[in-house]
Amino acid sequence: MTATETAGRRRRPAKKAAGPSEDLVQLAAALADASAAEGRAKARRRELAGRVLELMQSEGFDSADRSSFRAELAADSFVTATYVAPTVDVVDGERLREQLSPQLWTRISTRVLDPEALDAAVAAGRVDAAAVAAATEAVAGRPYVKAARK
Repeated sequence: MTATETAGRRRRPAKKAAGPSEDLVQLAAALADASAAEGRAKARRRELAGRVLELMQSEGFDSADRSSFRAELAADSFVTATYVAPTVDVVDGERLREQLSPQLWTRISTRVLDPEALDAAVAAGRVDAAAVAAATEAVAGRPYVKAARK
């Protein structure tokens, strides 16, 4: 039915949905409280980690030969800390490409879809939007709940 056809009809009032159970309300409130506490704990952890990192650097615990310590807190309790400075090797693809033959580059690299170029091609009419729709799949993420207490 079109909007014009339904304009003359009377609509039935929508049924009022039942509210959440008391258990659901209490659990959502507990989740909101736990999320807030977790946020505060994460912020505190970041602050403490930053301070420990600064002190480890200032006390010389940031070198390959001296990067960790273990200290006794009480008779049966110890604390350990290790200074970790991770590195990641990043290959400059364009620079490497200049040093290799085109045939070798083709064997070690892949072409991938450029979403912006695809959008431009669809807008210009060079690619059929129906073909894109047929090749597109909606992938559901992991469901989660956000709760907040105000």
